[in-house]
Amino acid sequence: MIKKFLYIYLKKILFFFLKFNFLRTNKKKLTFVSFPDLSDNSWHLFNYINQNKNNLILVWLLEKELSKKKIKYLNKINKNNKLIFIKKKTLMGIYHFLSSRIVFFTHLPYFFLQKNLGPIQVNLWHGMPIKKIGFYRHKANIYFYGDYVIATSNLYKKILCKAFNINKKYVLKFGLPRNDILISKNKKSFNKSNLKLILWLPTFRKAKNFSQIDDSINENFLKEWPSDFIKNLNYIAKKNKIKLIIKTHPLDIIKKFKNKFSNIIFYENIDLINLNYDLHDLISVSDGLISDISSVIIDYILLKKPLGLTTNSQKTFKRGLINEIKLFSELRYHNIRNLRDFEIFFQKVKKNKKNNIDPKNVFYSKNAINSSYQIVKYFNI
Repeated sequence: MIKKFLYIYLKKILFFFLKFNFLRTNKKKLTFVSFPDLSDNSWHLFNYINQNKNNLILVWLLEKELSKKKIKYLNKINKNNKLIFIKKKTLMGIYHFLSSRIVFFTHLPYFFLQKNLGPIQVNLWHGMPIKKIGFYRHKANIYFYGDYVIATSNLYKKILCKAFNINKKYVLKFGLPRNDILISKNKKSFNKSNLKLILWLPTFRKAKNFSQIDDSINENFLKEWPSDFIKNLNYIAKKNKIKLIIKTHPLDIIKKFKNKFSNIIFYENIDLINLNYDLHDLISVSDGLISDISSVIIDYILLKKPLGLTTNSQKTFKRGLINEIKLFSELRYHNIRNLRDFEIFFQKVKKNKKNNIDPKNVFYSKNAINSSYQIVKYFNI
């Protein structure tokens, strides 16, 4: 109670001083924020702008120093704009935030954000929500979620209006920048070793970085399966000529396997950075996807490839799902509850079966594509 009281009043005090912002807005300055750093929608929008626009100042506000390889690469290839990489939780970070024309973010940059404070604040978020977020979860006006937000369909426009307490005219049905690569003809190559590539992207159950997030009685997704599960799953993958990449969530609490498997690979974010890959680069070249209630399910609609959902986790998931989303009745997917279901799904992928995941375009509208282009045009960048 005391902590909440102090938080509210500290926020009010900071806003009082910051509203007298005498910093001049630099019309050429755009700032980007994401978690993890240099990732997700902010990353893909940034790359589009950096490659197609000139004479801009593009700022990244960073949390950690885990992206040195990406930064070095960007500085090497950059020819068009001035790039600045700065720690978010510094005075210089706040200075760049307040003096920018627009800030694009996937996660809230600062707790003291308010309307009419500094730049235009565009909430790209980190996927179309399935789990309860914002006002669906907190029921109180704790945070300011931005001046604008993007969505993929009319259904999600309504949901994001409620989740972020924002007028519907500021919810832009432009799709997600991270999904531009899914429909692009210029995709990165990936060595599949003459196997079919399936990604398993489970959401987190408990968070290792945010102690207040406790969404399940299980510590991670593997706790929902028998102890010899991975060994047996590898056997099935090998038998069906499948390469299965399990990419863990950035917040997940899971230890890396000491044993190596012939047909299963575990990836963390750092592994993708070392490969010079973004998660959606990998999704774009996959032949099938397995998930649970992660927002990548909505992204995968664009690929029209086999989708498998592990539904046992719903029994132990505590946060709850957004009621307006009839995910399991509206989508076409393969229900995975045991090893036999995995094998059936692997066989579907082997046959290159097309799958119109969202036949009624409930979750992803047909015109919600080329997101980066639409955002750049709308904000006259």
